[in-house]
Amino acid sequence: VEQCPREAHEDRIAQVVRRTLEEGRVFMPRSHLAFLESLEKPGVSIRQYCFRRFGAKMVSVEALHDLEVAYNDALNTLGRYISRRVHLISRFFPTLKSEFEALHSQYDAHMRVERLQLLKMRQRVSRCLER
Repeated sequence: VEQCPREAHEDRIAQVVRRTLEEGRVFMPRSHLAFLESLEKPGVSIRQYCFRRFGAKMVSVEALHDLEVAYNDALNTLGRYISRRVHLISRFFPTLKSEFEALHSQYDAHMRVERLQLLKMRQRVSRCLER
């Protein structure tokens, strides 16, 4: 999603979302919190983590498939959670309804783009394997 100049109300919403996520860390198990903190270090990405964790070993196609399915299920669940939260916030704060719906639609659009890229990557890999 292209970044557009954000208005003041969008910055306030982003701050609320960040603060909510930070508050949620209080309830996380220590090992989960340590994992997230290790991924937040400069120059570290989930892609790098997965390559180090799974790339060095011979992992079966079935295990990779299961990992991808679990990842997609987690993203779908997160999307449903965000959607439900937007719905509740919209009911209790009608003045913020359009802003939250706009942010949610940006999130959905971004997820569609990312999944399309993943599908294209799979197609390229399949073509290479067929040769």
